[in-house]
Amino acid sequence: MFKRILIANRGEIAVRIIRACRELGIESVVTYSQADADSLPVRMADHSVCIGGPAPRDSYLNIPSIITSALLHGCDAVHPGIGFLAESQVFAETVEQTGLTWIGPSAEAIELVGDKAKAREIMNQAGVPVIPGTKGVIDPRADVTKVRPEPSVTLMMGAAAGGGGKGIRVVHGDDELMKSIELSRNEAQSSFGRPDVHREARGGAAAHRVQILRPSTAPSPTSGSATARSRRRATKSPEEGAGPEPERHPATAPLRDLRLGPPGAVGDGERGHG
Repeated sequence: MFKRILIANRGEIAVRIIRACRELGIESVVTYSQADADSLPVRMADHSVCIGGPAPRDSYLNIPSIITSALLHGCDAVHPGIGFLAESQVFAETVEQTGLTWIGPSAEAIELVGDKAKAREIMNQAGVPVIPGTKGVIDPRADVTKVRPEPSVTLMMGAAAGGGGKGIRVVHGDDELMKSIELSRNEAQSSFGRPDVHREARGGAAAHRVQILRPSTAPSPTSGSATARSRRRATKSPEEGAGPEPERHPATAPLRDLRLGPPGAVGDGERGHG
């Protein structure tokens, strides 16, 4: 069991982790930017440390500052939360190289599925149904016909890295396509340090999602669903569970038969989120 954990995140997710630490008798050290000095996580945590200026690139995406803070405060492990550096292979590797424990999927797993464009390719190869979209990330220099081969389909742009609805733009016509790509790339760069975006065909409002958890000792993942009917800024808020009989939904069948390699090769559910 850990004695002290550094939480490299902010807001609601940091609060959740702090509460979990309290229940387990683990000391929490929360990082914060200058803009979040008076935030609830800072007031709740056992210890807090400022890691930089208000902009995410100067604080929550500042790997050297976060690692240094963890070492100086005697932390055993680093929890990235969600968003920011949670899906950064470089961050996961750096944490472990310094002798700290990374609470989350392995760096190898993040490399494979942390990038949504790459994850789409992997799921296609595994036979899992995937919403039509680009192969790889969008080339901002491409003309409209290459980015939007089917004019009648409403598109949705999204950041290839990270999550939380960042970089998402719905495109209804060619006249707003290139501007949407530019806005999505700028938001992705600001939030995750990468400007890469991809596109998908936009369907109806999704009512629930399938979630996958892969313990390090299991040969294949387990799956379930959670409803996410209420949405704000293109992301679910709050998430409800569980969804109605996910095991009977045809889309989950390939997931039940999915083999992702030997235990620990793709995800390590015992160390963090799946």
